[in-house]
Formats: sequence, structure tokens, C-alpha cells
Amino acid sequence: MNTEQLTQQIDKAANSVAASQLPEEYKLVAFKVVLSNLLSQLPGAKAADKSADGSLTTDEVGGEDWQMKIASKLKVTAEQVAAIYHREGDGSLRLILDTSVLPPNKQTATQDIARLLAAGRVAAGMDEAGSLASIIRAEAEYYGRLDAANFTRALHGVKPNFHYDVKEKILTPRAPGFAEAAAVVKKYCGEKV
Repeated sequence: MNTEQLTQQIDKAANSVAASQLPEEYKLVAFKVVLSNLLSQLPGAKAADKSADGSLTTDEVGGEDWQMKIASKLKVTAEQVAAIYHREGDGSLRLILDTSVLPPNKQTATQDIARLLAAGRVAAGMDEAGSLASIIRAEAEYYGRLDAANFTRALHGVKPNFHYDVKEKILTPRAPGFAEAAAVVKKYCGEKV
């Protein structure tokens, strides 16, 4: 790869992140992921290792391992994962959404947040059994979309593709739940679904 190709890829990554409407504190992480993915697509770049089922098994195409796991499970791009998810220093998975893209209806927004977090956390290997309702509740509250009186009803509203265990207070994606979460990712990334 020559200097001109590298400069073009850096400019392309910078433009992509600038157009994303991400909060400033997440733009550097997104830039790194986008640039890494762009560079991996150039001729001569090392191909990613794949498992027998074709899913990514290493971090060879850029980004973080957890991002690759989510992208593979949801069948979305690493750039889309980087535009939606952020991993905090303590290892927790957070959403990085512009509040203007969330539906104004609190129940609908809470359901989207629940789909994204439950599917993302399971896909990343953070939760095997599903996501605690308290994590989803905290995220909905952070985005100003928590309707405390109807929170449990909102979690029940993501059935049948997700299962909400009322006793354990855990939301678990079923197989079609990952596709449903992928549609939410694509919607918030501006892709028509």
C-alpha cells in the first residue's frame, strides 16, 4: 500500500465518522474501527480467519473482538456496530445513539433499546442467559425514554422473538431476535429496512 492509498482511506474513514452524528467522545473509537475495516479491504490485506460456519473468529478485519462477534451474529457491518455500541472501560456494553433518532414514544424507544442491548450483549459473549432488566432500564433512563410505570410491559412487548423471564428479570433473544435487533441497528444507521 502506498502513501496515497493510505491517505485516501484515512480521508474516507474521517468523512464516514463525521457524517455519523456520533457524540464527540465516541468518534475516535468509530474512526479506528472504520479505518481498520477499510484498510483490511485493500488488495494484499490479510484475510480474516473464519470458522466452519463462516463467522469471524479473530480480530483480523479490524475493530474489537466483541464488535466482530456482534457484527457476525447480527449479520451487520463492523461500522454499523461501532455506530451503535460502545464498550466502557469496565467492560459494560453501552449504546451510543443520538437521542433524536430514538422514537419519541417511550415504550417503542425502550423496546428498541432492549432489543439492541439484549442481542448485542449475548452476541458479544457478555451474557449467556440474556440481559438483566436493570441494565436495559438504566440505558432507557439515560436516553430519557424510561416509562417506569410501563417498563415491564415494554419488555413483554418484544415477544415472540425475545423471552422476558419475569422472575429472574432477564431478557433473552431467541434466534429471530438477532435479526430483529439487526433491523434496529440498520434503522439507526440510516439504512432502509
